[in-house]
Formats: sequence, structure tokens, C-alpha cells
Amino acid sequence: MAFRFSISRKIASGYFVILFIIGITSIVSILELAANKAKYNEIANIYQPSVSSLKEFDALSKEANKLIENWVRVAKKDERDRLKIIQSDEYPALRAKIENLAEVSGNAALQKKLDVLLKGYDENIVFQKRIMKKLETPENYNSDTLIDAAFNILDSKINPGFTESQNDLKRILFSETNSLTKLEKELDQSYNRLASIMILILAIIIIVGSVASILATRSISQPIVGLKDVITLLGKGDIPEVTYVERDDEIGEITEAIHAMIKSIKLKTEFAIQTGSGSYAAEFLPGERDILGNALLVMRDNLKTRRKRMQEEVGSMRASPRQANY
Repeated sequence: MAFRFSISRKIASGYFVILFIIGITSIVSILELAANKAKYNEIANIYQPSVSSLKEFDALSKEANKLIENWVRVAKKDERDRLKIIQSDEYPALRAKIENLAEVSGNAALQKKLDVLLKGYDENIVFQKRIMKKLETPENYNSDTLIDAAFNILDSKINPGFTESQNDLKRILFSETNSLTKLEKELDQSYNRLASIMILILAIIIIVGSVASILATRSISQPIVGLKDVITLLGKGDIPEVTYVERDDEIGEITEAIHAMIKSIKLKTEFAIQTGSGSYAAEFLPGERDILGNALLVMRDNLKTRRKRMQEEVGSMRASPRQANY
């Protein structure tokens, strides 16, 4: 059976094109959103907490360094208590948090850098505690030996260690902040790209829909309107001239059927005219179901029979006077 590009197939093809475009758009969007989700998770679960924790570590270490310097110079009780809380509670909790983030990141280089940073600061706390032990009570400050020893630890161990720790921290923070900024930029670019893709696909759908609408109007609507006008004229008794255009779809079949109907009407009209003019010899072969055609044949036969009878009656009337003269 030959393939026919019917109206239903044309409509289905249009829907298929639109569904294909929507499908491609969905796949691209899903892939883009999956990539964005991975970037977002990396930002939210690794880089932002990491940068935040390192900044917290920076602030905490600076505060502790200032407090230990004050301790050497006879710190107030609330400053002493604050330093003890940092050493016993806040720093251990922050240290565990930073270690956990380093492990979650899966970045071996970052883990190594943070390990060096934390171990360096652990040593710094050891030296802080030595000073705190040497100058544990107000009476200890009366000993020049203890004060000199505390200043020696502060200048030779704590301050250089703190400076080195700060330098390491700045390098790590710089690297992590750059990575965070880069990911955020990539995420923004990805969202912009996704928005551009959606706008482009929407434009394509609008263009394809407009073209499909124009083609449907030219290929389906206009021919149907033309056929409707022909049928309307036929209903009024007019027989229009129809230009037959071969099409391999339902409209082509309808056009062919109307063309055949007009041809049949013309044949019946010609037959009726010939019959009406008294020519009963015209050939006309309607189909078995052709009600009008068969009615015309019956009418012709009746007229032919009636004419024959009339001729016979006229002949009889002419013969009667002659017989009377004899």
C-alpha cells in the first residue's frame, strides 16, 4: 500500500516536531540543572562553610593572640576567662568543623594545608598555656624571672607562630575564596545560559508554530473553504468549474469526488436537455444507486412511450374520416 501523507499525518507531524523540540529542551534543561545542582551543593556544603569557618578561625586566633599578650601584661579576669573558653571550647569545636569540611571536600591538597595550619596553631596554644601557667596568679607578676620567661615565649614562639599561621591562613582563604567566586560565577553563567536556551527554544516554537499555522492555512483551511464554496453553489443549482489539483490526502479525495459529482451532474443535465428536446436516443448509463440518473431514465422511457401513444392516436384520428367517406 502506497504511503499517503494524509491530513492526520500532517497534523501528527506538526505535533511531533513540537514535542521533539520540547523533548530536546527538557533534556538540555535537566542536564544543565543537574550540573547546577552539583555546583550549588559544592558551594553550599563545602566552599561557603569552609570560607566562613576559616574567617571564624582568623577572628578567633587574633582574639586569642591579643588576650595572651594582655595576659603577659596582667590581664583582667574576664580576659583570662575568655582565653580559657577559647582554648577549651571554641577552638576545639572549630577545629573539628574545619577538619570535617576538609574531609568532605575530597581535596587532598586542601586537607594537607589545613592540617599544617591547625597543627601550627595547636603548638601556639601549647605555648599560650605555658605563659598562662607561669603567670597563673597575681603574685607571679612580682617575679621578673617569670615575666621575662613569659615575654621570651611570646616573642620567640607565639608571635612568630601566629604570623606564620596568619600567612598560611591568608593563602588558604585566598584560594578558597577564588574557588567559591569561580563556582558562583559558573553557576550564574549556567543560569543565564539556561535562560537563553529557554528563550531560544520558545522563539523556535513560536516560529515553527507560526510557519505550521501558515502552511496549515494554505494546505488545509483554504482548500476546504474552496470546496465549501463549490458545494454551496451546487446546492443553489449552479455548476461551477473546478480546477482539479491532484493531492494525496483526504482533501484530494474530496476534490476528486466533487469533480466526479460535477461531471455526473453535467451528464445528467445534458441528458435531461436532450430528452426535453425530444431526442430519446442519447446514451446514459447511471449506476444502480444513482437515484437521479435512474429517475431520468424512467422519465425518458415514459416520455418516449407517451410520445409513441400520441403518435398512434393521431394516426387513428386521421384514418377515421377517410373510412367515413367510403
